[in-house]
Amino acid sequence: MDIQVIEIDAETGKVSFKLSAKPVTGIKKLVQAVILSLFNTPGKDVLNPEWGSGIQDMVSMNFSEDDASEITAELTRKLRKTEGEIQKRQIGLSLPAGERLKELRLMGLRPSSENTEIFATVRIISDLGQQTDIVV
Repeated sequence: MDIQVIEIDAETGKVSFKLSAKPVTGIKKLVQAVILSLFNTPGKDVLNPEWGSGIQDMVSMNFSEDDASEITAELTRKLRKTEGEIQKRQIGLSLPAGERLKELRLMGLRPSSENTEIFATVRIISDLGQQTDIVV
């Protein structure tokens, strides 16, 4: 049984880390796996040093303010890495279709009201066809 370690604001879709004793199943378990992989820094797990996309590394990268294509390309690369890792881990496991990842899709980018941050909306799609959008 997995326990809940993330919380998603129902109105904004923003993700926060919050340990809870609640069991997590279905699409919520899949969402949690995606978020943990996105935010894990490769090299931090000694048993699996390649695991994680290290999305937070984008904070220190230099991107053009006039061209969002660089950010989109880097974020898409990190999403593809996460998608591949999760799908590879699921091979041979007896998981319900709602907990099995079909696809991650970048739905859009938007700047914060102060123009100091960029938020990405990511759609998580299970093999069952369930969809959840998160904002990272």
